Amino acid sequence: MLPREVPPPSRPISQRAPSASTRFSIRPRAGIGTRSRAALFQHPLVLQIKLLQSFKVFRVWFGPQAALRRLPRNDCLLAFRDRRWLQKREVGVDVEVVSGFEEARLIHLGVLQAVPAFDQRVAVIDIGGGSTEVVVGRQGEIANARSLKLGAIRLTRRYFADDDLAGGAVDACRRDIRTALVPAVREVERTGYDLAVGSSGTIEAVCEMVATRRATKDGTPVPRTFNNLTVTRGEVDGVVKRLAKASTVKERARTPGLDPRRADIILAGA
Repeated sequence: MLPREVPPPSRPISQRAPSASTRFSIRPRAGIGTRSRAALFQHPLVLQIKLLQSFKVFRVWFGPQAALRRLPRNDCLLAFRDRRWLQKREVGVDVEVVSGFEEARLIHLGVLQAVPAFDQRVAVIDIGGGSTEVVVGRQGEIANARSLKLGAIRLTRRYFADDDLAGGAVDACRRDIRTALVPAVREVERTGYDLAVGSSGTIEAVCEMVATRRATKDGTPVPRTFNNLTVTRGEVDGVVKRLAKASTVKERARTPGLDPRRADIILAGA
């Protein structure tokens, strides 16, 4: 969550990205602890509400809309569907459920906070728990955007639900991902881009493993931050192969540079 302040007047308002005045982060996992792929259980929602209450927030975006419509009828769904309940009783802010396109647009604006590429055509890939957003834009204007049902948690439940890695699961997952990516890849190729940027905890985790492998090989320290870290396709492939060789989640958790808390979903995300 990034409460916003007015950006400096170096560009017209329409060409400026918002700047962050305060940063705070927690990692609730929506849907964890249930067999239902679309379920949003109370524990992550409670954490999100507590986070909202710690800020003086005026508007909150939840999204995408399609994911919320797939939720079962439970108390958490009612909290989302009845905006007045969430607004008045729990949070005290204006709540808006956004579309997948709007979520992608907001992700793109968020990337511009961290990457000095405002004047470049940037292709952004954000891998979440339930979906992956692919968006191309320049100066805050979106050329195209896709929200795909390819989240790390969603794919983990589909292909890697057990602690032991099943034979053929990795290949089946890859086929699913490549098929789903076809329309997004065509759009990106048609639009073109100057810079590709990955965001989200999954991509940061992959970058941390790449950086750890580099440090081990070169005898250099691991960077304190992975913001603006450049990685090659070969380095990412090396990390994915290492993760796929691990036959259990416990073995995967011992991968150098990987936060063990991500070991259960990192293979699907990577």
